[in-house]
Amino acid sequence: MKKGEVLETIFHHKNIRIQSNELGLLFGNNERLYLILQNNTKIEPTLFSKLETLSHSHNSHKLNIITSEPLSSNILELLENNTPQNIQNIEILPKSYVAHEFGNALLDYLMKPEEGPIKIDGSTTKQVNEVFIKPSLTLDEAKRISSKLGSVVNAELRLIPYYIIDYSTTIFDEDGQSSETISGTVRVDGITGDCSELSGEIKTAQNIDWTHHKFEPKFDSTVAIQKAKSAIIENKSRIIVREQDLGSAKVFEKKRLAPNDKDLFYNYRGIVYWPIWYFECSQGIIILDSTSSSIIHEEHFKHY
Repeated sequence: MKKGEVLETIFHHKNIRIQSNELGLLFGNNERLYLILQNNTKIEPTLFSKLETLSHSHNSHKLNIITSEPLSSNILELLENNTPQNIQNIEILPKSYVAHEFGNALLDYLMKPEEGPIKIDGSTTKQVNEVFIKPSLTLDEAKRISSKLGSVVNAELRLIPYYIIDYSTTIFDEDGQSSETISGTVRVDGITGDCSELSGEIKTAQNIDWTHHKFEPKFDSTVAIQKAKSAIIENKSRIIVREQDLGSAKVFEKKRLAPNDKDLFYNYRGIVYWPIWYFECSQGIIILDSTSSSIIHEEHFKHY
């Protein structure tokens, strides 16, 4: 698939329209328009009257102009004195900067895992109430992994309570001009309060046949939801740096993209008990996630 076909597919999926006009290539939506000026198009007063007509015809009050012409103090002065009244904000961006940012955004889009709520037993809407995650790591398999710490003195299957919470939020920059919608699922450890992202699918069971020790949560779902919200806001915040070339100098502007609590929506799915293998060995302790075979960090030893 060619680059252009990839972009067209993504834009169509995101309901972003693309069209050509006398000024260049236009794409965007009612929230914001992006205009890539044709090469050698000068930014001058006559351009702004055309921009006013363009913005009005698309019912958009925010416009980004992408140009190959180097930004200068003269261009910024023109922008300040000629911005049409019907446009709340015009931002002029150098083509080199946009190409760099757009390339990164495209790679992130193509390489990131699929967003959205996880599947529980094949459903993204299923609610659960104190069910168990099916272990995929048997005792013998776990013993083989733990043998790196010597012979096993004691082995125990422990069931750790996790609150499962779906979320959806919109991230705005500080001036509210651009946004990004994200969604996913967070699990909150009912003992430590630690939060982590979940992806893929989990399969549950009503009981566990193997001998086990079931831990009870130390706080309720209300507290878990607050912990999840705090973790989402912290983990999904990021700093972006914008560069403006003013000819004699380059100006770097930092902006923080972060979810706002009022824009954060959640769906509490319930509580599940996650199986882990706890081994006391002759040379130490090792804890294994029974669903992935991964080793749980030693800082959790005192809790489990």
